[in-house]
Amino acid sequence: KLYYTILISRWREANTLRKYDDFIIDFNSLKEENFQLETQYKNLTKDLTDVQVALRDKIIENTRMIDELENYENGIIAYTSERNGLAYVLLIHVKFYISF
Repeated sequence: KLYYTILISRWREANTLRKYDDFIIDFNSLKEENFQLETQYKNLTKDLTDVQVALRDKIIENTRMIDELENYENGIIAYTSERNGLAYVLLIHVKFYISF
């Protein structure tokens, strides 16, 4: 009976060690996956920042262009006393596209 008790004890020990090894392997896999996801997150954050900077620059440029068109429009309207000048039409188009 002692032999079977020792045999069962060794079997349980081996089973526990196998489960521990499986756990360590899974843990290392999750660490690797976590590292990859963190890297992907950092890359996406950098890309987002680049897009935000480009968008901000475009907004500044479009605002400057609207101001120039409004100044040009005011000169044409003052000269022609009409609101159908080329600058006014361009200004309406620019405001329409920027509103999206």
